[in-house]
Amino acid sequence: MNKSNLITAIGIFIISTMINSVSGQNPDALKPANPLVGTWKIIGAVDSTGNEIESFKDQVGYTTLLENGTFFRLQFNKDFPKTGKSPSTLEDYQKIEANMWALIGTYTVDIEKKTISGKYLFSSNPAGIGQEFTLFFKVEGDTVTYCWAGGNQFTKNLRVK
Repeated sequence: MNKSNLITAIGIFIISTMINSVSGQNPDALKPANPLVGTWKIIGAVDSTGNEIESFKDQVGYTTLLENGTFFRLQFNKDFPKTGKSPSTLEDYQKIEANMWALIGTYTVDIEKKTISGKYLFSSNPAGIGQEFTLFFKVEGDTVTYCWAGGNQFTKNLRVK
């Protein structure tokens, strides 16, 4: 991925999150028909036997789903380079890219079937661009659990208020 794609993805995610959080509307006043709309922090992932998935152990991630059917996801390692300065070398950019990934796409929700389906329009992994997905979901209060269609991975997310 080149530098401009990475910067664009991060910028879109930040702007969408800011718009969502500073819109001046009380999030409890306008309950959307889609219970997944909002920003969610990934708080864990397990396999079908309940064992924690190692690759998620040291991850921090957020997903924002907008009412218009667009979503943004940014996920990075907890030891993501925090230099306080802009990267200036190819090695700096490679460290960043190796420690994070981003997705932008579209989605639809089927409330009755409790599924979310969509397509990745941008991925920091070029192989993901154009890929389609379907997940089952279960909302319980301020958490949502996603199950990949094969039933082999579950991610739990906490609503960010």
